[in-house]
Amino acid sequence: MSDPTRVKHYEILSRLGEGGMGVVYRARDTRLGRTVALKMLSGEFGLDPERSQRFEREARIVSSMSHPGIATLFDFDTSEGSAFLTMELVEGPTLREVLEQGPMPIDKLLDCGAQVASAIAAAHEHGVVHRDIKPENVMVTGSGFYKVLDFGVARIDEPTAEDEEPREEGVKLSKTQTPTRWLTRRGMLMGTVAYMSPEQVQGEPAESRSDIFSLGSVLYELATGESAFARASEVATMHAIAYEEPKSLKDLRPDIPAGLALVISKCLAKKPRDRYGSAADVAADLELLRQQTHAGTGVVRDLHAYRKPRNRFTNRLAVGISAAVVLVALGWWASSRLPGVETGVSPANVQPTAPAPVQKVAAAGVSASVPRVIVAFFENHTGDASAEWISSGLPEMLTTDLARSPELEVIATQRLHDLLASAGQDATAPLDRSTSAELARWARADLVISGAVFKLDDMYRIDVQAYEVNTGTMAAAHKVEGTELFKMVEELTAGLLAGLTLGELAPPTLQAVTQSEEAFRAYTEGKRLYSNLRFDQAAEQFREAIDLDENFALPRVHLATSLLTIGDQKGGVAALGEALAAPESLPEDERLLAEGLDAYFRQEDFEKGAALLGELTERFPANPDGHVWFGRAASELEGDPMEGIRRLRVALKIDRDYLPAVVSLADEMTRLGAVAESQALLRETADRCPMAKDAIEALIDP
Repeated sequence: MSDPTRVKHYEILSRLGEGGMGVVYRARDTRLGRTVALKMLSGEFGLDPERSQRFEREARIVSSMSHPGIATLFDFDTSEGSAFLTMELVEGPTLREVLEQGPMPIDKLLDCGAQVASAIAAAHEHGVVHRDIKPENVMVTGSGFYKVLDFGVARIDEPTAEDEEPREEGVKLSKTQTPTRWLTRRGMLMGTVAYMSPEQVQGEPAESRSDIFSLGSVLYELATGESAFARASEVATMHAIAYEEPKSLKDLRPDIPAGLALVISKCLAKKPRDRYGSAADVAADLELLRQQTHAGTGVVRDLHAYRKPRNRFTNRLAVGISAAVVLVALGWWASSRLPGVETGVSPANVQPTAPAPVQKVAAAGVSASVPRVIVAFFENHTGDASAEWISSGLPEMLTTDLARSPELEVIATQRLHDLLASAGQDATAPLDRSTSAELARWARADLVISGAVFKLDDMYRIDVQAYEVNTGTMAAAHKVEGTELFKMVEELTAGLLAGLTLGELAPPTLQAVTQSEEAFRAYTEGKRLYSNLRFDQAAEQFREAIDLDENFALPRVHLATSLLTIGDQKGGVAALGEALAAPESLPEDERLLAEGLDAYFRQEDFEKGAALLGELTERFPANPDGHVWFGRAASELEGDPMEGIRRLRVALKIDRDYLPAVVSLADEMTRLGAVAESQALLRETADRCPMAKDAIEALIDP
């Protein structure tokens, strides 16, 4: 069939293209003297009542909207029995043609995405769901503006009482519209398969968030040059949309900003409720990111895609997560549940019930041959009641110092008290040498360190011994004398390290961080409270330590982590700034942690933060706190939950009862929908850690 030369008062100039049902011409309006795009049904479609009705509806839909990102409709009429419409002529390539040149530059992508999302939002405001957002339906004008075209399969979101369906909250109807039936019957696929939403490919109604998913697919392709879900067949493509996750954006385009990756991931969430609430929010996020590229500032936490804190322990991101992440988290949890107590094996002095043994798993970066050490108890023979704190303070100081050696894997002293409590004994009671050795065996330690403190006038003497747990053989011993306990502990640590490593390891350069026994006492109490999830109380103890010694930098770092954990970012960032005012006063691992968190939370320089926390976990691989914060930053700030889960797993391999890591993993499980498994993990942990049972149970049933 030849092309017409004239349609009513429109002179046909040339054919622009042909679609499934119609042909589009360049035409001249002889009355107004303007060039337009004229679209008319072709051939038999022009005689099909259903197609004609759909075509007329497209005209009515487009005419109801006025937005610079939507081509303006001028006229709708019939000629010789065939319907036609005329609209604004948009000249320029489609996004499909743009993609032939490869991925779009980030700044252009952000501009394009913001404009298209804004146009979609305008349609949604009029109750119109496009249902066929794809690169072919977006054109780029010569002036750099983007136009959304072809509302041919769109529907007005107005079911009749006869065909009632719940409407997406926030999508409003135009006052001029009247209730109509849906354009297509339930279950009929409308739109181009590769850009459909999961609900569309499953035959469910397409609401406004369906367009958001399709927009996410377009943005993904603009960013990577690859389709998110296209497969060899339509059936395979539909399965991928419904059940598979696209390849990692970071893998395909390493330079993609974290914020943009987060926006696209949220658009592509499988469940509509996990996507953006509106296309207007997508447009706002992309515009904010576009401004960021020019201002050079970080804005991730200002995005709508960034889910604000929902509980007192963690911040969460609303991003679409691969089902593989769930399997990783739950697979690790299931494979690492505690084995039962071996028949006939029980600690002689721990009754009535023996605790379950702890699995010995080397941390990433820690050789399995590195000895596991636990600092148990120090007997106080000073005769000075005011020095009772030494019994718990010295193990804390030694543990902190020894943990900085890559030649040792140090178990927190708290673990002994947890094991004692799980055996039904008083967890706060002093540990004698026999009980400590038995508990250390159950903690799977290789060496247990204990000692005694003596005092004559102002002179202290500290004797310390390290014993092999299985044989009772003394592996190292050291003795120091002096008047300043903190400097003595440094000498003690150096002596023990030299003895335990046969002189192969140079003694570390340690620096006394406070000379105030009261300040150190408050600091150690804060660390105990933090490890038992009592973050508010821990923060108060750290503040007290700072008040007692304003030059004591260590509690400032831990005050920061406590405040960040409970969601007080402003206070946490301030504490980090104070700690880093004198970075030379911090041990190297604490300095790296503080600088890494400062880069993430204050500077919002994620690349710098990742480099610093990466250095921390590489140089101090047995430090679980480094892995926890690296994981939290990766998941919550960078939108990389897979990396977050991986880091949490490393922390729990170091110490499966390090509670900040446990609750972070449990929260990930809950966010991914594995609520029952999350609660089971918390219950098992509560049984093993009675001293924190109340705090853990508060998470199970807040």
